[in-house]
Amino acid sequence: MKRITLIASIVILLSACASQFGVANLGSKVKQLEIGMTKKEVIKVLGTSYDIIGAGRTPQGTEETIRYSGLNAYGYYVFHFLDNELMEFYHEVPPQPIEQNVNIKHDHD
Repeated sequence: MKRITLIASIVILLSACASQFGVANLGSKVKQLEIGMTKKEVIKVLGTSYDIIGAGRTPQGTEETIRYSGLNAYGYYVFHFLDNELMEFYHEVPPQPIEQNVNIKHDHD
């Protein structure tokens, strides 16, 4: 019994760690998606490790925007839903910081 509890604890711990760092093989999973899928269908393909980054009501209907990050990929995928239907999605890569080399010369009198 202790062994089963230990194994279950390890599985839960690993699952929790994976969900904090992103979705494995996200790029290949995204290729399975189609415009018009429901949010539930998208979650079935990509999993529940997403962030809600926006939601609201408009004259067109209820909008929701969610974001998935990959485990080893730079950037993330953004998904826009209108009335629970996937309207668009795209891969977004945050801008890279610009590295600058600055040399300061001091003149001594």
